Amino acid sequence: MNTINNIDFDILTIVHRIWIEGKKKQGGLDKILDYYAKQKKKRILLAEHPYYNQGELTLTLRAPQGEKIILKRGLTNVPAWINWVKEAKFNLRLARKITGPKILFSADPLSALPGLWPGNKKFAFRYFHCVDYADRRFRNPILNFIYHFLLKKILRDFDLIGAVSEKTKEKFSALGCPAEKIFLTPNSPPFAKIDLTGKEENSIVCMGGDVIGKYRYEDVVEIVKMVQKKIPQIKCYIIGGLQYQDYARKIQSEIKTYGLENNFIFTGYLQSEQIETILKKAKIGISFYAEEERYYMKYGDPLKIREYALYGIPALTDGKTALDLEVEKKQVGFIVKNNAEAEQKIILLLNNDQIYQKFSRNAVSWAEKNDKQKILDCLYQKIFRDKI
Repeated sequence: MNTINNIDFDILTIVHRIWIEGKKKQGGLDKILDYYAKQKKKRILLAEHPYYNQGELTLTLRAPQGEKIILKRGLTNVPAWINWVKEAKFNLRLARKITGPKILFSADPLSALPGLWPGNKKFAFRYFHCVDYADRRFRNPILNFIYHFLLKKILRDFDLIGAVSEKTKEKFSALGCPAEKIFLTPNSPPFAKIDLTGKEENSIVCMGGDVIGKYRYEDVVEIVKMVQKKIPQIKCYIIGGLQYQDYARKIQSEIKTYGLENNFIFTGYLQSEQIETILKKAKIGISFYAEEERYYMKYGDPLKIREYALYGIPALTDGKTALDLEVEKKQVGFIVKNNAEAEQKIILLLNNDQIYQKFSRNAVSWAEKNDKQKILDCLYQKIFRDKI
């Protein structure tokens, strides 16, 4: 841990990192860090702990001029809870090495532990960015108790709480967090005017970190099968890693059985700039979640729906996330109850250009109102109000 001695930084950030096909998956907090490093010239010491026991522990200095890896350490092949204990010890030791008041960012209760340690005066400001609250975060009752115990302390002790959805904001208020401490930080991208004249006719897109059952790909295949009878040229881009090979092969086998090989394109896991190429030409986006995901997605704000909107893509959702009702209310997409209804809405949007253009314009307008740049400017003022 002596590796951080004499390192000049402004913000200590501790997160869990999901690895997909050997690559790190980035999320909403990363957009905040990029903004502070590139636009506000802040130096960020970032500790990334692997999630699901995949990947490696990395300590990185993220600065305006680039990134420098300070420490990299592989995981030991032990039960997850042992790595969690090691992780907590690492984070506390890391915090104790800090000299001078710093700002702490964290994105889950375990990574927030240094900001809760009794008598800890290391941090001038503590910000908790909550992206995935759930009433039943773990099926194990002991882990769930620890999760909620730490979360309630965070809501009480931290200086500012970021909530990605209105539903999460309401829940935190119900748990006793003062309303003035909760800041709404939807997973919206920075707004930019994008040329949408290159849309590919009869194209739809479905995104996820991996091709897994969580995103209901069996239903996506069935829906495309139904649509294909009326629109033979329908094309579905599936964006997501293929590391869960058994499931991916199952879906690809169903596609072959139905004779839909020409109607599907599997891209594998893509970086953001590669995803943009597909979003620029896709006309409709799908955002479905399996029923067993409802327990935490009901508080969620799926990034993909926000990204669809930026590219003028109306979304089909299944009503399982906190964002879905807003999608329908703002007329940027539809909540569909079943596959037959999904088929009807896809055909409606693809065959009626007047309706499609209305929903597409609404989507872009909605994205502009939720411009991440404006949100991050406001967040910066709140965190650094006494320091800028």
